[in-house]
Amino acid sequence: MCRPCPAGGDCSEDMLKAKPNYWGYNTTEGIVFQLCPAGYCCAGTHKKPCSSYDSCAGKRHGKLCSSCEAGFSQSLLSNTCMPNDKCTASWFWAFAAFTSLFYMLWYTFKDDIFHIPVKVFHKVKHVVASETAGQNIHKMTDHVARGYFGILLYFVQATVILRSGLSIYSSQTAQAFRRVETSIGLLLTTELSYMPIDICPMLNLNTMDKMLIKFLFFLSIFGCWIGVYAICLCAELLTNMVREVSFTGIKVTLVGGLVKIIKYSFGGLAKIVFFSLVCVDINSRSVWFYDASVNCFSSWQLTMTFFGVVYVIPFPFTLLLGLKCLKRRRISSKMLLAGTFCPLLFLCIWFVLLLKAQVNPQRRSYYLDGEGQKGNTSQHEDERILYEIFTRGYRPEGGAQYWECVMFLRRLLLNIAALVPDTIARHGAFLMLSILYLMHHIYMQPFVNPPSNRVESVSLFFLCIAASSNLVKAIYVDFGVLPSKSHYDVIGHLSFLETLFLPSLLLAIVMFEVHNARHRGRCRVA
Repeated sequence: MCRPCPAGGDCSEDMLKAKPNYWGYNTTEGIVFQLCPAGYCCAGTHKKPCSSYDSCAGKRHGKLCSSCEAGFSQSLLSNTCMPNDKCTASWFWAFAAFTSLFYMLWYTFKDDIFHIPVKVFHKVKHVVASETAGQNIHKMTDHVARGYFGILLYFVQATVILRSGLSIYSSQTAQAFRRVETSIGLLLTTELSYMPIDICPMLNLNTMDKMLIKFLFFLSIFGCWIGVYAICLCAELLTNMVREVSFTGIKVTLVGGLVKIIKYSFGGLAKIVFFSLVCVDINSRSVWFYDASVNCFSSWQLTMTFFGVVYVIPFPFTLLLGLKCLKRRRISSKMLLAGTFCPLLFLCIWFVLLLKAQVNPQRRSYYLDGEGQKGNTSQHEDERILYEIFTRGYRPEGGAQYWECVMFLRRLLLNIAALVPDTIARHGAFLMLSILYLMHHIYMQPFVNPPSNRVESVSLFFLCIAASSNLVKAIYVDFGVLPSKSHYDVIGHLSFLETLFLPSLLLAIVMFEVHNARHRGRCRVA
């Protein structure tokens, strides 16, 4: 009796085999195939197809090829299995601790760091003394506020999400150039995934261990901030025993740094949370897609779900509502800061405050003694600094001042789309979101600085091209079809082209700024 060839199976020969990136298992109704995470199962080639219905890649084995063979352990930053004798990278833990401290200091003081080379440049040009030069210094050192840092950060994070599940179609040349891209990404974002080298820091490392390490790395950055802030408080206490010294400036800077750490860590945290929620059914049993030996809906996954519900999902909406309330003087800067740690709770509280304000419009402020009072000067300064961290560089009208909330929402929607189990549907959703983001940006033009708007348009256009290219790859992956030689070469060229997007974006920033500077110079002469 003949049966139809199961989806994901290769019936071209006498023996049933798996198509590339599929893994098969026995059921009472025959062999059923399940699409694998990228790099887990047999990739297959025209010359060397998969040998059986449950073939695995490299030294992997087990259900859905989730584990490594005896004598091998998973590497931290990829899905390859490394020999145990190479899993002795004990230096990694010291490197992770140093990197946590670096990120904490970098995000806290990066605005001040950018002032140094620009001031040196102007001293060489002998123009520092003039008022015009001082204004130019301020403009040049405000590039981060203009949005370049945020644009590059989003581009790097979105690119990684758009490539999810498609690494098997990356050419060796593209992977080599991608190391440069990941090195740049390591400076922009607080994610270990952007390390340019792959390591195995411990024996018997599995997928859950890797996820936990990456999650704890984010927490270690906050731990470094707590340690530095505690040192600052102790120094203030000891110094004031001798003479009165104000540490207000450094404490405000540190609080601003904490907000920036939260701001730039959101994308990585969201990716980890949604990564942990992907489940598939194998033999009528729901298992974690990235490690089929782990059952779904266990305590760790429920914990990640809780974290996603109370923190990740409501964060963009809480920030939007909080900034509006802060601008209208309905909440304090401390409440907004607390809202970045407990988004769901404060979203409910602030929503109730707004409802009360609608019922009783005479009550304008909820933390000052009447609208006419000026209140505490330092309190007003804290509010201004915290508000500017999220709104500086954006147009102050038309809702553009809250564009940072849109950037958070972009990351959230991309990570939610990554949960779609069907590969073609998932990458189709990525493409639609990328086009929607580009159209929305072109309509809003949210940045004060015109070159920033142009750079963001180029960035989002590159992401649309990448999403289109990846959708083509997803079709091959989903159907388990090996591209022909000519098509495989085209895919390899597309992968290589994607690695040039980030350097091209950096070049676009330079070109637009040079053009803008020349335009300002002609206007001054005129």
